[in-house]
Amino acid sequence: MPLSGTCKRRRIKCDEGKPQCRNCKIHGASCVYKWMKHTSTAPTNGPSAPQAETHGTEADDLIIFSTRHMMLLHHFTTVTAPTLHSNVTLQAVWEVDVPKIGFRFRFLMDAILALASLHLSYLRPNEWHVHWLRGIELYQTALAGAKAEMQKVSTENHAAIFLFSALTCYFSLARSRCGDTARCSAMEIDEDFLEWVFLFRGTRTFILPPDATSLELGPLAPMIEIGRQRVRRLAELLATDAVEIKALTDLQAEIQGRVTEPTELTAYEGAIHVIWRSFNAVYHQPAE
Repeated sequence: MPLSGTCKRRRIKCDEGKPQCRNCKIHGASCVYKWMKHTSTAPTNGPSAPQAETHGTEADDLIIFSTRHMMLLHHFTTVTAPTLHSNVTLQAVWEVDVPKIGFRFRFLMDAILALASLHLSYLRPNEWHVHWLRGIELYQTALAGAKAEMQKVSTENHAAIFLFSALTCYFSLARSRCGDTARCSAMEIDEDFLEWVFLFRGTRTFILPPDATSLELGPLAPMIEIGRQRVRRLAELLATDAVEIKALTDLQAEIQGRVTEPTELTAYEGAIHVIWRSFNAVYHQPAE
Protein backbone atom coordinates (compact mmCIF):
# COMPACT_ATOMS: atom_id res chain seq x y z
CA MET A 1 0.00 0.00 0.00
CA PRO A 2 1.51 3.38 -0.97
CA LEU A 3 2.01 6.26 1.41
CA SER A 4 -0.41 9.15 1.16
CA GLY A 5 0.92 12.13 -0.80
CA THR A 6 1.26 14.26 2.34
CA CYS A 7 3.08 11.57 4.35
CA LYS A 8 5.38 10.87 1.42
CA ARG A 9 6.38 14.52 1.09
CA ARG A 10 6.86 14.95 4.84
CA ARG A 11 8.77 11.63 5.12
CA ILE A 12 6.70 10.48 8.07
CA LYS A 13 5.08 7.16 8.92
CA CYS A 14 1.60 6.76 7.45
CA ASP A 15 -1.09 4.75 9.27
CA GLU A 16 -2.83 4.16 5.90
CA GLY A 17 -6.20 4.90 7.51
CA LYS A 18 -9.25 4.96 5.27
CA PRO A 19 -10.74 7.05 3.81
CA GLN A 20 -8.17 9.55 5.09
CA CYS A 21 -4.97 8.80 6.98
CA ARG A 22 -4.43 10.34 10.41
CA ASN A 23 -1.67 12.79 9.35
CA CYS A 24 -3.73 14.18 6.47
CA LYS A 25 -6.73 14.54 8.78
CA ILE A 26 -4.64 16.51 11.31
CA HIS A 27 -3.22 18.87 8.68
CA GLY A 28 -6.45 19.19 6.69
CA ALA A 29 -4.65 17.93 3.58
CA SER A 30 -6.06 15.99 0.64
CA CYS A 31 -5.29 12.29 1.06
CA VAL A 32 -4.42 9.69 -1.56
CA TYR A 33 -6.76 7.24 0.18
CA LYS A 34 -9.69 9.64 -0.08
CA TRP A 35 -8.95 9.89 -3.81
CA MET A 36 -8.59 6.10 -4.17
CA LYS A 37 -11.95 5.60 -2.47
CA HIS A 38 -13.72 7.40 -5.31
CA THR A 39 -11.74 5.69 -8.10
CA SER A 40 -11.62 2.09 -6.93
CA THR A 41 -15.21 1.35 -5.81
CA ALA A 42 -17.08 1.80 -9.07
CA PRO A 43 -19.55 -1.09 -9.62
CA THR A 44 -18.83 -3.41 -12.50
CA ASN A 45 -21.41 -5.27 -14.57
CA GLY A 46 -20.11 -7.92 -16.90
CA PRO A 47 -16.50 -8.26 -18.02
CA SER A 48 -14.06 -5.86 -16.47
CA ALA A 49 -12.68 -3.18 -18.74
CA PRO A 50 -8.88 -2.85 -18.83
CA GLN A 51 -7.78 -0.36 -16.20
CA ALA A 52 -5.19 2.28 -17.07
CA GLU A 53 -2.16 2.20 -14.81
CA THR A 54 -1.97 5.19 -12.47
CA HIS A 55 1.56 6.35 -11.79
CA GLY A 56 2.47 8.03 -8.52
CA THR A 57 3.17 11.37 -10.15
CA GLU A 58 -0.22 11.41 -11.84
CA ALA A 59 -1.97 10.61 -8.56
CA ASP A 60 -0.01 13.36 -6.83
CA ASP A 61 -1.10 15.84 -9.50
CA LEU A 62 -4.75 14.92 -8.91
CA ILE A 63 -4.30 15.44 -5.19
CA ILE A 64 -2.44 18.74 -5.42
CA PHE A 65 -5.03 20.34 -7.65
CA SER A 66 -7.95 19.63 -5.38
CA THR A 67 -10.83 22.05 -4.93
CA ARG A 68 -8.97 23.59 -2.00
CA HIS A 69 -5.89 24.25 -4.11
CA MET A 70 -7.97 25.72 -6.92
CA MET A 71 -9.48 28.04 -4.32
CA LEU A 72 -5.97 29.11 -3.29
CA LEU A 73 -5.01 29.74 -6.91
CA HIS A 74 -8.13 31.85 -7.40
CA HIS A 75 -7.28 33.82 -4.26
CA PHE A 76 -3.75 34.40 -5.54
CA THR A 77 -4.81 35.70 -8.96
CA THR A 78 -7.65 37.89 -7.70
CA VAL A 79 -6.51 39.08 -4.27
CA THR A 80 -2.84 38.35 -3.52
CA ALA A 81 -1.22 39.17 -6.87
CA PRO A 82 -2.46 42.80 -7.02
CA THR A 83 -0.79 43.45 -3.66
CA LEU A 84 2.67 42.32 -4.82
CA HIS A 85 3.35 45.50 -6.80
CA SER A 86 1.77 48.89 -7.29
CA ASN A 87 2.67 49.02 -10.99
CA VAL A 88 -0.35 47.88 -13.02
CA THR A 89 1.83 46.23 -15.67
CA LEU A 90 3.58 44.08 -13.08
CA GLN A 91 0.28 43.33 -11.38
CA ALA A 92 -0.85 41.78 -14.66
CA VAL A 93 2.35 39.72 -14.82
CA TRP A 94 1.71 38.32 -11.34
CA GLU A 95 -1.98 37.73 -12.04
CA VAL A 96 -1.66 36.05 -15.44
CA ASP A 97 1.86 35.14 -16.53
CA VAL A 98 3.23 33.81 -13.24
CA PRO A 99 0.42 31.23 -12.78
CA LYS A 100 0.88 30.16 -16.43
CA ILE A 101 4.53 29.38 -15.71
CA GLY A 102 3.41 27.64 -12.52
CA PHE A 103 1.34 25.19 -14.56
CA ARG A 104 4.57 24.02 -16.21
CA PHE A 105 6.59 23.77 -12.99
CA ARG A 106 4.89 22.19 -10.02
CA PHE A 107 7.39 23.55 -7.47
CA LEU A 108 6.49 27.08 -8.57
CA MET A 109 2.76 26.36 -8.35
CA ASP A 110 3.26 25.01 -4.83
CA ALA A 111 5.05 28.25 -3.90
CA ILE A 112 2.20 30.31 -5.39
CA LEU A 113 -0.38 28.36 -3.39
CA ALA A 114 1.76 28.61 -0.23
CA LEU A 115 1.85 32.40 -0.42
CA ALA A 116 -1.89 32.55 -1.07
CA SER A 117 -2.51 30.38 1.98
CA LEU A 118 -0.40 32.63 4.21
CA HIS A 119 -2.24 35.65 2.82
CA LEU A 120 -5.51 34.02 3.87
CA SER A 121 -4.11 33.41 7.35
CA TYR A 122 -3.58 37.16 7.62
CA LEU A 123 -6.98 38.11 6.18
CA ARG A 124 -8.90 35.56 8.26
CA PRO A 125 -7.55 35.75 11.82
CA ASN A 126 -10.20 33.33 13.10
CA GLU A 127 -8.82 30.66 10.76
CA TRP A 128 -5.17 31.74 10.74
CA HIS A 129 -3.78 28.50 12.15
CA VAL A 130 -5.29 26.25 9.47
CA HIS A 131 -4.22 28.45 6.56
CA TRP A 132 -0.77 29.05 8.06
CA LEU A 133 -0.06 25.32 8.44
CA ARG A 134 -1.22 24.63 4.89
CA GLY A 135 1.05 27.36 3.61
CA ILE A 136 4.00 25.91 5.51
CA GLU A 137 3.40 22.44 4.10
CA LEU A 138 3.01 23.72 0.54
CA TYR A 139 6.22 25.72 0.79
CA GLN A 140 8.17 22.74 2.11
CA THR A 141 7.03 20.76 -0.92
CA ALA A 142 7.92 23.67 -3.22
CA LEU A 143 11.37 24.03 -1.66
CA ALA A 144 12.18 20.36 -2.20
CA GLY A 145 11.16 20.64 -5.85
CA ALA A 146 13.07 23.88 -6.36
CA LYS A 147 16.29 22.42 -4.96
CA ALA A 148 16.02 19.51 -7.38
CA GLU A 149 15.35 21.89 -10.29
CA MET A 150 18.39 23.99 -9.39
CA GLN A 151 20.60 21.02 -10.14
CA LYS A 152 19.69 21.37 -13.82
CA VAL A 153 19.35 25.11 -14.44
CA SER A 154 18.66 25.97 -18.07
CA THR A 155 16.88 28.54 -20.18
CA GLU A 156 13.77 26.38 -19.82
CA ASN A 157 13.48 26.78 -16.06
CA HIS A 158 15.19 30.18 -15.56
CA ALA A 159 11.90 32.01 -15.17
CA ALA A 160 10.43 29.44 -12.77
CA ILE A 161 13.47 29.47 -10.48
CA PHE A 162 13.66 33.27 -10.59
CA LEU A 163 9.99 33.53 -9.61
CA PHE A 164 10.41 30.96 -6.86
CA SER A 165 13.19 33.08 -5.36
CA ALA A 166 10.97 36.17 -5.51
CA LEU A 167 8.05 34.31 -3.93
CA THR A 168 10.42 33.03 -1.24
CA CYS A 169 11.10 36.62 -0.20
CA TYR A 170 7.38 37.39 0.03
CA PHE A 171 6.76 34.12 1.84
CA SER A 172 9.41 34.77 4.48
CA LEU A 173 7.86 38.16 5.22
CA ALA A 174 4.32 36.75 5.33
CA ARG A 175 5.36 33.85 7.56
CA SER A 176 6.37 36.25 10.31
CA ARG A 177 2.86 37.82 10.27
CA CYS A 178 0.86 34.67 10.88
CA GLY A 179 -1.50 36.22 13.40
CA ASP A 180 0.09 35.00 16.62
CA THR A 181 3.85 35.49 16.94
CA ALA A 182 4.20 33.50 20.16
CA ARG A 183 2.49 30.44 18.77
CA CYS A 184 4.19 30.70 15.41
CA SER A 185 7.66 30.90 16.93
CA ALA A 186 6.90 27.75 18.89
CA MET A 187 6.06 25.76 15.79
CA GLU A 188 8.52 23.12 14.66
CA ILE A 189 9.65 24.46 11.30
CA ASP A 190 11.84 22.47 8.96
CA GLU A 191 15.43 23.68 8.90
CA ASP A 192 15.11 24.14 5.15
CA PHE A 193 13.43 27.47 5.85
CA LEU A 194 16.86 28.87 6.66
CA GLU A 195 17.78 28.30 3.03
CA TRP A 196 15.45 31.05 1.81
CA VAL A 197 18.25 33.55 2.50
CA PHE A 198 20.58 31.80 0.07
CA LEU A 199 17.83 31.22 -2.48
CA PHE A 200 16.87 34.89 -2.46
CA ARG A 201 20.47 36.02 -2.86
CA GLY A 202 20.75 33.69 -5.83
CA THR A 203 18.03 35.63 -7.63
CA ARG A 204 20.59 38.25 -8.62
CA THR A 205 22.39 35.78 -10.89
CA PHE A 206 19.28 35.52 -13.07
CA ILE A 207 18.91 39.25 -13.66
CA LEU A 208 22.51 39.81 -14.74
CA PRO A 209 24.01 39.04 -18.17
CA PRO A 210 24.12 36.52 -19.75
CA ASP A 211 21.43 34.74 -17.73
CA ALA A 212 19.03 37.68 -17.95
CA THR A 213 18.62 37.21 -21.71
CA SER A 214 16.07 34.41 -21.42
CA LEU A 215 14.03 36.48 -18.95
CA GLU A 216 14.17 39.60 -21.13
CA LEU A 217 12.74 37.66 -24.07
CA GLY A 218 9.95 36.00 -22.12
CA PRO A 219 6.76 36.99 -20.28
CA LEU A 220 8.79 38.39 -17.36
CA ALA A 221 10.41 41.07 -19.54
CA PRO A 222 8.36 43.91 -17.94
CA MET A 223 9.51 42.78 -14.50
CA ILE A 224 13.18 42.92 -15.51
CA GLU A 225 12.92 46.26 -17.32
CA ILE A 226 10.97 48.03 -14.57
CA GLY A 227 13.44 46.68 -12.04
CA ARG A 228 16.34 48.14 -13.98
CA GLN A 229 14.59 51.48 -14.28
CA ARG A 230 14.23 51.55 -10.51
CA VAL A 231 17.93 50.75 -10.04
CA ARG A 232 18.86 53.63 -12.34
CA ARG A 233 16.62 56.04 -10.43
CA LEU A 234 18.06 54.88 -7.13
CA ALA A 235 21.58 55.52 -8.44
CA GLU A 236 20.56 59.09 -9.31
CA LEU A 237 19.05 59.59 -5.87
CA LEU A 238 22.21 58.35 -4.18
CA ALA A 239 24.18 61.06 -5.94
CA THR A 240 22.16 63.79 -4.23
CA ASP A 241 22.29 64.91 -0.62
CA ALA A 242 19.21 65.25 1.53
CA VAL A 243 18.81 66.92 4.88
CA GLU A 244 16.67 63.99 6.10
CA ILE A 245 19.67 61.64 6.02
CA LYS A 246 22.17 63.91 7.71
CA ALA A 247 22.14 61.41 10.58
CA LEU A 248 23.53 58.75 8.26
CA THR A 249 26.29 61.09 7.11
CA ASP A 250 27.19 61.78 10.73
CA LEU A 251 27.14 58.06 11.51
CA GLN A 252 29.43 57.34 8.58
CA ALA A 253 31.92 59.98 9.75
CA GLU A 254 31.81 58.57 13.29
CA ILE A 255 32.53 55.04 12.06
CA GLN A 256 35.37 56.19 9.81
CA GLY A 257 36.94 57.91 12.82
CA ARG A 258 36.68 54.87 15.10
CA VAL A 259 37.02 51.76 12.92
CA THR A 260 40.51 51.08 11.58
CA GLU A 261 40.28 47.46 10.40
CA PRO A 262 39.67 47.62 6.59
CA THR A 263 37.32 44.63 6.32
CA GLU A 264 35.19 45.80 9.23
CA LEU A 265 35.08 49.35 7.87
CA THR A 266 33.94 48.07 4.46
CA ALA A 267 31.12 46.11 6.10
CA TYR A 268 29.92 49.15 8.05
CA GLU A 269 30.01 51.43 5.01
CA GLY A 270 28.20 48.82 2.94
CA ALA A 271 25.41 48.66 5.52
CA ILE A 272 25.11 52.46 5.60
CA HIS A 273 24.98 52.49 1.81
CA VAL A 274 22.03 50.07 1.82
CA ILE A 275 20.17 52.11 4.46
CA TRP A 276 20.83 55.31 2.52
CA ARG A 277 19.49 53.77 -0.66
CA SER A 278 16.40 52.40 1.08
CA PHE A 279 15.66 55.78 2.66
CA ASN A 280 15.85 57.53 -0.70
CA ALA A 281 13.68 54.88 -2.32
CA VAL A 282 10.93 55.45 0.24
CA TYR A 283 11.01 59.22 0.68
CA HIS A 284 12.17 60.57 -2.67
CA GLN A 285 10.83 58.14 -5.25
CA PRO A 286 7.33 58.72 -6.63
CA ALA A 287 4.84 55.93 -6.01
CA GLU A 288 4.58 53.36 -8.81
